[in-house]
Amino acid sequence: MPSAPAVREAVLQARDLVVQYPQARALDHLDLTIGRGVTAVVGPNGAGKTTLIEIAEGLRVPDRGAIEVLGVNPRMATAQERSRVGVMLQTGGIASGARAVEHIEHIASMYRHPLDTKALCERLGLTDLGRTPYRRLSGGQKQLVALAAAVVGRPQLIFLDEPTAGLDPAARVRTWDLIAELSGAGADVIVTTHYLAEAEALADDIVLIHHGRVVAQGAPEILRANHSTPGVRIVSAAVFSDDQLRERLIRDLSHILGIPVGCIVGSHDVVITGGDLVVLRRAIVQWFATSAVALEGLADAEADLEEVFFALTTSDTP
Repeated sequence: MPSAPAVREAVLQARDLVVQYPQARALDHLDLTIGRGVTAVVGPNGAGKTTLIEIAEGLRVPDRGAIEVLGVNPRMATAQERSRVGVMLQTGGIASGARAVEHIEHIASMYRHPLDTKALCERLGLTDLGRTPYRRLSGGQKQLVALAAAVVGRPQLIFLDEPTAGLDPAARVRTWDLIAELSGAGADVIVTTHYLAEAEALADDIVLIHHGRVVAQGAPEILRANHSTPGVRIVSAAVFSDDQLRERLIRDLSHILGIPVGCIVGSHDVVITGGDLVVLRRAIVQWFATSAVALEGLADAEADLEEVFFALTTSDTP
């Protein structure tokens, strides 16, 4: 059983946050504490992730509730306190006529000990952009310029809103490598992302928001342990692709075991749930042997973050 997570010093504390739009409530009495390290905020579109980040950045005022970032209300922060926070927005924040590298160098000039801009631009593949105006950059290039501008001042806390959206695989790897290096050097990072595999691999803590509320929070291994359904994962192209054969498998197993058996269809395999796993595994092997259906793999199931995400966000009821 996973050990209890270590208590981490809080870099963000939100209490009873409410944001009401004309057609929907973006945040619904949200309470959240985020500690040091890398925290990934995930959730479906419209869950309230960006609204939360905008409040934390001091760009939006909640209708109700309070928030502190590094111990300060972001709307009341002094210039010195603001310099401790780096911000990468989903869109905007950079003038369309700004030249890419010059903009990063300009941001760096505002700080006493910035990162080496030349090395940073080389690392992110921005050097060849030179004096290219921001408006002429591709979507991915704009993302990388915004990322560089957010981190070049060596802030203590970095907010990154969908930093890898629109990036090619190589640029995504460079981005996450940079985040990991900054974290290793002592910076704290709060990132929103739709790439659950990245969040699972790289974040110390994951916050899942749904309908404007925190529905789960913890280290990836804790979330998997707390929200897994015990079962047996089978890899069988025939069962995976044939609905009728899958229904027959479930019906036959339920008859063999004398209990209802469940089925979760994944991205490339199927998880069978119900009863004792040893007995269930034996029944599955027996069924494949007598049914002359190919079985390519069999293992005890352990939920990945994607399965946890779907399990906690399938309800449409706030």
